[in-house]
Amino acid sequence: MSKKYQKEFYEYQTIARGILTKDSLIQLFEQLLPFYIKKIGSFLPNSLDAKIADIPCGNGNFSYYLLKSGYKNFDSIDLDPNQVSLAQLVGINAKVYDALLWLK
Repeated sequence: MSKKYQKEFYEYQTIARGILTKDSLIQLFEQLLPFYIKKIGSFLPNSLDAKIADIPCGNGNFSYYLLKSGYKNFDSIDLDPNQVSLAQLVGINAKVYDALLWLK
């Protein structure tokens, strides 16, 4: 997908789902918590200090789960500044960064 269409897609999804405010994001993320607990929780490390990468972090929904679960050492990065801004609204320390550079 070209960067132009990727940007348009993310913008459309954000507007279409009505997730433009902190409250709407938290409401959505809280609804997703049981899914993450059931499907992903058992795959996460036991140590809450383990290094974890959320790439691409998008609007921060998985990072929110990590934060609520007590994990402290995770990086949340995405190429889309709009998505990173949404993640930051809910207290995620997300950054606009290239995943390939981060992985080096």
